[in-house]
Amino acid sequence: MEKLSASTFKYDFKTLNNSFKFYFTAQDVESKDYEVSVLPAPIILDFKVNITPMAYTGLDAIEIKNSGDMEVPIGSNVVWTFGTANLDSLVVVMDSTVLPTEKNNSEYKLSKRITASSDYSLFVANDYFSELVDIKYRIRVIPDLYPAIVVNEAKDSTNPAIVYFKGAIDDDYGFTRLTFHCFDGDKEISKSPVQFSQRLSSQDFYYAFDFASVEHAGNKLTYYFEVADNDGYSGPKTARSKVMEFNIPRDQDVQDIIEHTNRETKNKDGEAKKISADIKKSTDELNSTL
Repeated sequence: MEKLSASTFKYDFKTLNNSFKFYFTAQDVESKDYEVSVLPAPIILDFKVNITPMAYTGLDAIEIKNSGDMEVPIGSNVVWTFGTANLDSLVVVMDSTVLPTEKNNSEYKLSKRITASSDYSLFVANDYFSELVDIKYRIRVIPDLYPAIVVNEAKDSTNPAIVYFKGAIDDDYGFTRLTFHCFDGDKEISKSPVQFSQRLSSQDFYYAFDFASVEHAGNKLTYYFEVADNDGYSGPKTARSKVMEFNIPRDQDVQDIIEHTNRETKNKDGEAKKISADIKKSTDELNSTL
């Protein structure tokens, strides 16, 4: 022991983990027994986090052990399970909101649907201690993004009323609807579904439309494609392609195209006849030499 004065001595007990008894001796004289009782501190031994994304995402559930930081799709259900010792209560403090846990023997559990990025800490207590665990954790929510759509068009060379389309749609989880919309001024004169795959998050699509199949009053039609994602948390979100225009051809334009097509056909027929005649002549010459 450390001597402080002629009649004063000092001794420090350090890093005490268990209760114990002790006594003093001096020149063959023993003191009575004394006891130091070490109070049990609340301890989190381990924990796990089970993350279950919403069904529409198609993502599998995952489990994280002994790590509270995480990234989760919006709307995911998160369950924390804590293994503890010497605890009477455990609460999660998330963005200043106290979330009580359910106790089952020495296990504590909390379930919460996560809709926004948050910070949280743990508060543990028993009859002797009440303290905030120093470690803070972060939840980052992955939002459901808007879908995207791009469309290219090509006009039929023989029929000016038919337009062919090739497009691409993209989303983080999938789609619920893809439609073609055609307007005569402010009036929608045609709305048609377009084939697509609901579960492919990125895909091409093809479509053809005959503008002669719709009745119209003006000489110009406008049209676009619209795609809707499969957002199961806040509802499907939509995106539109650029607005395109179709100018109704004049009768003379249609006649010119028909005449041009007929000329092309006749030219090709003439070329075919010439090739056929050349082949026949060559065949006849070959036969005469045999």
